[in-house]
Amino acid sequence: MSYIEIFFYVVFTIMIFVHVRAWYFTNRMYGGLSTEIIADMFVFVRKSFKRWMLPLASIALFLLLWVFSLNSQIPIPSVIFYGCLVIGLSTFSWNIQPPTILLLASSKEESIDLFLAIKHSILGLRIVALLAPSQEKITFYMDNFRTVDDSEWRTVAYPLMEKTPIIVVDTRQATSGVVEEVQRILSYENLFPKTVFVTFASGYAPVLDKVTNKAIGKSIITVGDNEASDLLHKLVKSRISGRGIVDYDEKQVMKFERNPYLPLLMDCPITGKTFRLSLNSSVWEVSSGGTAKCPICGDTHEFNRSNTRSAPFAEAQNFPYA
Repeated sequence: MSYIEIFFYVVFTIMIFVHVRAWYFTNRMYGGLSTEIIADMFVFVRKSFKRWMLPLASIALFLLLWVFSLNSQIPIPSVIFYGCLVIGLSTFSWNIQPPTILLLASSKEESIDLFLAIKHSILGLRIVALLAPSQEKITFYMDNFRTVDDSEWRTVAYPLMEKTPIIVVDTRQATSGVVEEVQRILSYENLFPKTVFVTFASGYAPVLDKVTNKAIGKSIITVGDNEASDLLHKLVKSRISGRGIVDYDEKQVMKFERNPYLPLLMDCPITGKTFRLSLNSSVWEVSSGGTAKCPICGDTHEFNRSNTRSAPFAEAQNFPYA
């Protein structure tokens, strides 16, 4: 056996190890996998743009076994047979492996970047989404369950919301689909406790501004887009180890008050100290920004959605008014 053959045997064996490890930790995330969720994954693949992958893998494996049966007439190096078998089985494995995280988001570039950042942080487990197909980023395409028929997206998204251990919502783009998904999450007691809402770094969340009536009185987990992958890494690691839910930072737990509009906070660009605007989040329905006199430095500053953040009344009352 040559060194090249040994090298490829090692590579293909590592591929097997990676998939076995992923299934083992996925099983721990789910507290035991059922045949129902695995069967559902077949259905989701069939409805998605990746529907060609499983039939193609099946044909390839059949042809491989058929050629192997004729090995006496068509000799095949064992390393090639082994490699093709591993690649074919890996295609099956990855397509039907249930996800650890479901990302609900618009199909903007920043959402795909968020997807990839989370993917790289969750210990080789699976995150899936239903976004517009991207030919540029194959690592995203492999985990994208966007349906061929746009009218069928709920038949994939809703079951995944029910069964996936962790839901992540990118609240930075308030598209109709994301707003509908968040309304559903906030309507079911079994969904919103396992959901992490990703906001702008400032805390601004356009989607949440549109669903505050459903969110009144609920404590939800929010995290800035610059910290999302770190939080989800800790959350997944905690679940796998059996230690339960991580201890969230106080800033990450938002409790909606009875007023559907939340106070707005801004950091003084001169002193860096926080003050409360005299306006609340309803301002975004009629304006894109304005000016406010800072009670800390006395200067007038411009404000907009990117440099302000909404906050619960209990938190906002601790800061001086503009």
